[in-house]
Amino acid sequence: MKKRLVLLLSSSLLLTSIVGCTQDNPPVVENEELKQIKEEIASYIKNFDLSIYRESEKNQIQALFTSLQGLVETSTDVEELKTSLANVKSTIDSLKTDADYKKEEEAEAKEKLRIAKEDKIKSLTIEDGNQYRIEEKTVLDNKIAEMSTEINALTTLEEVNSYSLSPLETLKGTLKTNAQYTTSEMLKYGTDSNWALVNEHRDQMVYDGDHTIKTGEDGYSLDSYDYATNGLSMSFSVNTENYVSIAGALLANKSTVGDGLDGYAIVVNRAADHEWYQVWYLNNCYASYGETICNYIGGWVYSDNYPGESVTNNMIRVNIVDNILTIYKDSAYKELGEAAPHCTVDLTGNGVYTVAPTHHFGILTWQSGGIPYDFELGSLSNATPISGVEKIKAKYLEVYNAVDRTRFSDEQLATLDANKATIEAFTATSENAYDIIKEEITRIREMIPQGLTNAIDVMDAIFSSDKAEESSWDLVNQHALAWTHVQGTNSVTTPSDQVLAGWRLTKDKYSDISMTVSVDAGQVYNPYVGIVSKAFLIGASSQGNYPKGYAVTLYQSSTEAWVQIHYLDGSGNGGNFKFGVCAWVNNNDVKFVVNGKQFSLWINGYKQTLTNLSVNAEEFTLDNYEGGSVGIFNWDDPTVSTTFTIKEFYGTKIS
Repeated sequence: MKKRLVLLLSSSLLLTSIVGCTQDNPPVVENEELKQIKEEIASYIKNFDLSIYRESEKNQIQALFTSLQGLVETSTDVEELKTSLANVKSTIDSLKTDADYKKEEEAEAKEKLRIAKEDKIKSLTIEDGNQYRIEEKTVLDNKIAEMSTEINALTTLEEVNSYSLSPLETLKGTLKTNAQYTTSEMLKYGTDSNWALVNEHRDQMVYDGDHTIKTGEDGYSLDSYDYATNGLSMSFSVNTENYVSIAGALLANKSTVGDGLDGYAIVVNRAADHEWYQVWYLNNCYASYGETICNYIGGWVYSDNYPGESVTNNMIRVNIVDNILTIYKDSAYKELGEAAPHCTVDLTGNGVYTVAPTHHFGILTWQSGGIPYDFELGSLSNATPISGVEKIKAKYLEVYNAVDRTRFSDEQLATLDANKATIEAFTATSENAYDIIKEEITRIREMIPQGLTNAIDVMDAIFSSDKAEESSWDLVNQHALAWTHVQGTNSVTTPSDQVLAGWRLTKDKYSDISMTVSVDAGQVYNPYVGIVSKAFLIGASSQGNYPKGYAVTLYQSSTEAWVQIHYLDGSGNGGNFKFGVCAWVNNNDVKFVVNGKQFSLWINGYKQTLTNLSVNAEEFTLDNYEGGSVGIFNWDDPTVSTTFTIKEFYGTKIS
C-alpha cells in the first residue's frame, strides 16, 4: 500500500508537469525566460559605453536606465520588459554621440568658414570699376584675384574675420583714375579748336597736378577721346566764390559747319538770386563765324531741393541713359542712388535733335569776363573702361601723321619710323607703354617747331638792317622801322595814332613756301576796290619806292571779311585782284601754300574753296610767279593798329 502511494504521487507529479501550470505552482520554463530578459537588461546597462556621448545625452540615458531597472525589479511580465528594452534601445539610437556632434560641428564650421570667405571676397570691390582705365583696372583685378586666393587658403573663421582689406584700399588710393588722367592730358594732348583764339585761351588753363584745372579767359578745352554718349557718367564741381553764368562741362564735337561746337554743355549758373544747373544744346556754338545755335533744353533750380546751398563748390553727378541726362548732388547719389533728388533732361529736346553716339568731354567757361574758376573732375567713366595706352597711341598717330616729311633729314625720319613701329606693337599690357608714347609725342613736337623757328628768323630778317630789302622811299622805310618788333619774336605791331605806311622784305628769296599767319585786326577798307593796305607779301621784290609781287590781304569789317590775293605791279599800293575767299580773319590761322605756281589756302586747318568771282576752285595758278622775297605791307589804313604774326614758315631758298 505504501509502495502504491509512492507510485501514485510520482504519477501525479509527472501528470502535473505534463498538463501545465497552476496558480500555486508556475511552470519552471517561464521563470527561466523572465530571468533571461532581466539578465539581458542588466548586461545591456552594465556594458553600455556612456563615454561616447556628451553630458546631455548621458543624463538622458541614465534616466532611461533608472526607469528600466525599476521596471525589472517590479515587473514579471516578460513581454513588457522586452518592449521596454526595445524602446530604450530605440531612444538611445536616436541620440547623437560625441562623434555625431563633432561631424555636424565640423560641417557647420566649414559652412560658416565658406560663407565668411565668400562675404570677405565680396568685400573686395571697386566702386564703379569703369572709373579706372583698363591698365589700372587690370592691376586692381589682379590684386583682387590674389587676395581672393589668400582668403580661400585660410583655415579658420578667426583668420578670415581678421584678414585685412587694406592692401586693396591702399592700391585704390595709389592708382590714378580716368578722371585724374584726363585732367592731366586734355590741355597737352587734347583736341584743338578750329578757332585759334580758343586754343590760346585754352593754353592759359593750368593743370594743378591732381584732378583740377584752373581756367582763364573765355574758352574751352576738349579731351581727345570719343566717349559713348549712352552709359557715360561723370561728377564735377565748379569751385569759385564768384558768381558765374556759364561754367562747367562739355560733351561736344567740333562743328562741321564752322569753328564752334556741336553737342551739349552742362553748366553752373549762379547769381545773387538763383542757383541753377543748366543743359544747353549746341550747334556750331561758341564759334567765330557761321550761324551759332545755343538752345537751353532743361535744368534744375537747385535751391528748390537744397535750400541755402550753392551750385558752386559742390560736386554733382551726371548720368546719361537712353539719351536722358540726369543730374544729382553727388553725395546724395552715393547715399540714395536714383532715389536722390535730381533733374532729368531729354537730350533730343523732345525729338527735335539727333544725339551723336559719341562726344568729347570738355571744360567750358564763357561770359566770365576773364574771372577764372577751378574745375574739379571727380569721376569720368564710360559703359566700358578705356585703355590709356590706346588713347595716347591715337594722339601719337595724330602727331606723327602731321609731320611734313619733306622738312626733316633721312636720319630723323628713320628714327621717327623705327619708333612708330615699336609704338604700334604696344598693347595695354606693355610695360611703361603710356609714358614711352608720351615721350615720343614730346620729341616729335620738338621737331615740328622748326616752322616757328623759321618764322622768327623771317620776321627778324624783315626788320633787320642787313637781311632786308627796303623801299628807296626813305619815309616809307622809316615808318616800317618804327613799327614795334622785338628781335627773337615772330610778330610786329603797327601803331594806330599816326600815319606810318610802309613795307619791308627779306633779302632771302623762296620758291615753294608754306606760311601760316594771323592778324588781330584786319583792314577795314575792302581791298577788292583796288587799295591794298594790310598784307603778307610773297614772291616779291623791291621796285624802288614800291614792292612788286603777290599780296595776301586780310580784310575784316563789321559785316564781312575776306582773304584776297592781289598782284602788285610795283607802281603803287593798288592791287590787281586775283582770287580769294570770304572768311573771318581776325585772330584766325591763315595758311597759304605755293607749290610751283599753284596757290592753296587753309583757315584754322580747313582747306578753303577760292573764287575769282567766276570760278570756284581749291587751287589757283599764280601767273608770272617765280618766287621771291617775303614781307609785311601796311598802307593807307593807319587808324587800325594791327599785330602781324608769322606762326610757321617753310620755304625753299632760291637765293
